[in-house]
Amino acid sequence: MPCGHTSCFKCLKKLKPQALNCPLCRNPFNSVDSLPKNFVILQWMSSINQNEPKPPIHCDNCDPNNAKVAAVWCKACDANYCEDCDGSVHAPRTLQRHERVKMKDKARKIESCLSHFEEKKIFCSSCKVFVCGICVVDHHKNHDTISVFKYSDGLKDTLKEMVKGLVEKKDLVGDIERDLDDQIKKKGDQIEGLRVELRKLEEELKTMEGEKKSCVEVIQKSETTHLVLLKLIEDLSLGELTNK
Repeated sequence: MPCGHTSCFKCLKKLKPQALNCPLCRNPFNSVDSLPKNFVILQWMSSINQNEPKPPIHCDNCDPNNAKVAAVWCKACDANYCEDCDGSVHAPRTLQRHERVKMKDKARKIESCLSHFEEKKIFCSSCKVFVCGICVVDHHKNHDTISVFKYSDGLKDTLKEMVKGLVEKKDLVGDIERDLDDQIKKKGDQIEGLRVELRKLEEELKTMEGEKKSCVEVIQKSETTHLVLLKLIEDLSLGELTNK
């Protein structure tokens, strides 16, 4: 992606057209189909897959319904043969010169060019393909090429740097996660403190309302007493005037 991150193509295809953002940094990009392949990651994944247990390879010349497990691979034929078929196919003297490799050693051999039957010991950086020496002269002249061994060393260094970067990012994410946890705890403590203060204020308000009610009752009683006294004074005044 333009941001430099790499993601699964199938996963990116599931994104909505209006939400094409990098899953890691959220930076937008225009189109999934226009994104270039990360050949370093693809090569790395390929090397990992090569180390995984694989099902047995069967003979290409046997009856498909009853094929035996292949014993050799013929470079010239580019085919896998069991011991019986290898002997029968390469019985003619002209075919006995075909170079065969045992299946257990095939994975450790450098792939051969099907056009020139030479090992692909050169990597063309311009075309992103492995080629043989003749292919370089015929089709990759003036291209940027390096030996497979240098390419492998460079690939290892690149992968080491990527792993180092991932470890650093993992540590950074861990620090951020711990910092967020601390902030969440502090905010939680603050919220709990505010709740305690709110309960105190509610109790104080309840107490003040009770005191207010008591004051109102006292005032009302005082006013009633005051009116009674005024009435009594008025009655006494009228009585004195009548006696005179």
